[in-house]
Amino acid sequence: MSEGGESFRVVFLETLRLNFRTHQPEDEAQFVRMHTDLNVRRYVGGRAWSVQEATERFRQAYLGKPKRTYGLWAAELKSDGRYIGACGLIGSQRHASLAYYIAPQYWSRGLATEAAKAFVEVGFHRLQLAHIFADV
Repeated sequence: MSEGGESFRVVFLETLRLNFRTHQPEDEAQFVRMHTDLNVRRYVGGRAWSVQEATERFRQAYLGKPKRTYGLWAAELKSDGRYIGACGLIGSQRHASLAYYIAPQYWSRGLATEAAKAFVEVGFHRLQLAHIFADV
């Protein structure tokens, strides 16, 4: 965040169809919609969040982040700039975990696979990680 409270938009990585960038204020509504959806949350190990919980988490842990390599980057469609979820590597040094969340209306289009492949490539080649963990 800048001194005036604005967040900087940094594009960390791009693929054929996706940009991965810092989370912006305009992402909040879709983020909240995703994390209050039981169908999304059941695949990441838990219950759907309340609207209040999702809003607070977005504002405290996602807005304007990540600032460096590790963390969950906002995933946006290149074609229209629409926020569709988040993907990234969580960890540091020699080991990290791959994580991603994609809004249900974008499932079955190969976007999660595209995102995962890009971050695995970054992890092993750019960051020289020894291991990347992922589970379902």
